This record gives sequence, C-alpha cells and structure tokens, in this order.
Amino acid sequence: MTRLGAGTVLVDGNLVVGDVDIADGQVIAITGPSRGSDRVVAPGFVDLQINGFVGVDFSACSPGDLGRAAEALWQRGTTAFHPTLVTGPVDRTCAALATVDEAQRLGRPPGRALVMGAHLEGPFLSAARLGAHDGAHRVEPDVDLLATLLAAGPVGRMTLAPELDHSLDLVESLLLRSVAVAAGHSNATAEEAHRGFDAGIRSVTHLGNAMAPFHQRAPGLFGASLVRDDVTPTLIADGAHVADDVVRLVFAATGGRVALVSDAVSPAHAGAVPVRARAARNDDGDLIGGLLTIAEMVRHVVELGINPSTALAAGSSHPRRLASLPHASGLQLGAEADLVVLDGDLGLIEVIDPYA
Repeated sequence: MTRLGAGTVLVDGNLVVGDVDIADGQVIAITGPSRGSDRVVAPGFVDLQINGFVGVDFSACSPGDLGRAAEALWQRGTTAFHPTLVTGPVDRTCAALATVDEAQRLGRPPGRALVMGAHLEGPFLSAARLGAHDGAHRVEPDVDLLATLLAAGPVGRMTLAPELDHSLDLVESLLLRSVAVAAGHSNATAEEAHRGFDAGIRSVTHLGNAMAPFHQRAPGLFGASLVRDDVTPTLIADGAHVADDVVRLVFAATGGRVALVSDAVSPAHAGAVPVRARAARNDDGDLIGGLLTIAEMVRHVVELGINPSTALAAGSSHPRRLASLPHASGLQLGAEADLVVLDGDLGLIEVIDPYA
C-alpha cells in the first residue's frame, strides 16, 4: 500500500481535505490529510483535442511515433487523449485511423498515456469557418464517406458543423456507434445549434474559434452552448486562442461546465518553438494550433482567478465524462490509480500509473 502524501484531493469535481492510499493499481482509501502537506491529488488529465506532440503529427505518423508522443504526454500529466485528425485527403485520414488502431492493439504499457479513439475534426465543416483546415478536402455531410472513415479505424469523437444539410443524419449514425459528437468549425445560428444539441451533440469544439462571433441579437453556437446545461464547451485556454476575459466569462456563465483542450500541434514540447510561446502560428501570423499541455492550461486558468477545483475539473473530470472514461467524476474507491500529484501551485510533481 502507498500513501501519496497529499493535503487535498479532487473528489466529484471538488477539492476536499484528504489523502489517497493506493495498492495494486487501485484507489483503496481516501484518508485524512498528510500533516503539513500542500500536495493535491486529482485524476489524470485528459485531452480531447490534440493534433500532435514532441514533433509527431498524428495525421501522418507511425504507431511507434504515436507511442512516443503518448509517453511524452504521460510524463506531463496527460494520461489519456484523442489523437485528432484534421481535414485532409480521405486516404491519409484512413491511414492515420489504421495507425491509431494498431497503437491501441499494442495496449497501454506503463508510462504511456491511453490512446483513445481518434477525434475526427472534419471533413464535414462549414466552408465559412475552416480556420486552419484545408478547404480542398472539406465536404458536405455524406453517409457513405462517414461509413468509410468509421471502418478505417477507431473513432471516439467527431466534430462537424450542425447547420449543414444532412449533418443531423450523421449525428444519429455516430451516436448509434457510441461516437461522441461535437459542434465546431460552424457558422450555425443559435437555432441551428439548438437543433444539433437536441439531436445529441453534447460538446462544442474550441469555443470562440472557427465559429460565428457572439452578437446580442444573434448569439450563434457560442451563445447557445452557454445556456444549455447538457452541453460542455471546450476551450483552448492558453492566453492566445481566446482572450483571458472570455475564459473568465465562459467559466462564469456555465458554472464551470468547461473542458480544457490543448489543440496542440507537433511542435509542442519539441524544442522547436520559443519557450514562452503559447500557440503556434503560420508565416502570416494566423493561429494554427496550441503549444501548452492540459496541466499548463489548468495553472493558467487558476492564474485568471478561476477556483482551483473548477480548473482541475475542467482538465480532468469533465473531459473524462465526455470521453466516457470510468470514474469520471473524480477519485473513487476501486478506481484505477490513474492520478496526478501536484504541488500547492498546481505544478506537476508526479504521475501515478496503475500499470506500473
């Protein structure tokens, strides 16, 4: 039996005074706090949208490279992730899905983040809200193409524009296959967004980016997502993709019903960008992806004045629930000891691996 030496623990999305005992890869007790400790224990962080890491581009990599990125993510506190595949040629996407399938078949060895089913960010997106996606490969909703993609490898999550003709037919097909659906890269009105939510869309991809801007008489997808208790906005809270006041606004408006996503691209933590850079940009200065990890974003959100319990839940409990991972609400007896240990400033001290 090992006691983690904590003073507080994230349980059901709230920080409570206590410590954690683990044995044989499981949580066996939540006890009284270790005396004088400012350490915090929380479920491992989960990234629902990450395009690459440490020089690995998930849209074009080998299973070995995907595993190398999974090891680097685990070392930085992200213990599960959806490899995100952006809009591109169908054959490339299918090849990337086959890579995810092979990586999953290899299992999850110690010291490696769980590779969940891929997140398909496209190709059924709004032509008006493509962001950094390649418009040459954007297509209108197509049931046959969706079937081809789903047959190519494991898909855990898909982002689409709910206002497109027949998009809700795809939502129905995806939900029947237990694929989570998010609205994003969308020009949807609030009414169109609500129809998508009513059809089963339960999250919004990188709120505030690649969507119609909020207006007091036309709130769009942005505004509609804030007033739906059954919808979780995801945010790239890196100080670049959305203004810090927008981060504060979204957390306040939703009561903390937010999941943080990195939207990281391959240069992230690869030593290829300035150490203090928070986002990647192309030669024209346009944003093309993130550079921070979820652990780094949690700390940034706390620096903005968000309650630490709320920030930690946004990096762990909420994305775990959206990904249908077990014990999503927080630490529970009998749960896998898939945990992070943080210092009093929420800096990462240790990652606890149930498979070690």
